Amino acid sequence: MTQDLWTEVDHYITDLLVPADPILNEALQASDAAGLPPHNVSPNQGKLLMLLALIHKARTILEIGLVH
Repeated sequence: MTQDLWTEVDHYITDLLVPADPILNEALQASDAAGLPPHNVSPNQGKLLMLLALIHKARTILEIGLVH
């Protein structure tokens, strides 16, 4: 599969299952305006991560990222 197809599928799932979130949109715009590198996950990936945390009753979560 090409990246374009994965992106299309990702957008389809997001449009179908994840309603627009004005607060998230503001945060993303503020990150862009501040010149931060893109480091966010897509809305549907975020929902999946939230569900996994809820299923496992996670009390803490460690986020590890790369610095370029």
